Amino acid sequence: MAGQLRRLEESLTSIEEKVKKRNREVEARREAEKALAKVKALEEKDQAPRKKSEKDAQEAVDRERQRLDIVQAARIAANEVDMELKRKELAVYDIKKKVAQLQR
Repeated sequence: MAGQLRRLEESLTSIEEKVKKRNREVEARREAEKALAKVKALEEKDQAPRKKSEKDAQEAVDRERQRLDIVQAARIAANEVDMELKRKELAVYDIKKKVAQLQR
């Protein structure tokens, strides 16, 4: 009977050790999951400003393109005005030339 009781105690001790080991594994897994969740949250937090800065950078690029488009349109308009002015100057020169011919 004493031998049987000792085997039951050893068996119980073995089971308790296995349960404790399993509980430690479960607790370690929980801690790992918590740490992973924290890492993911930090990564998302870290990416949010990056996404915002990328968006801000893209908006800055778009604004610069718009500014360049406006500058280019202004240059084209200035060139057209300059060409029109030269045409008128040429027309005035032609008229003066004809007047001079007629005065002779």
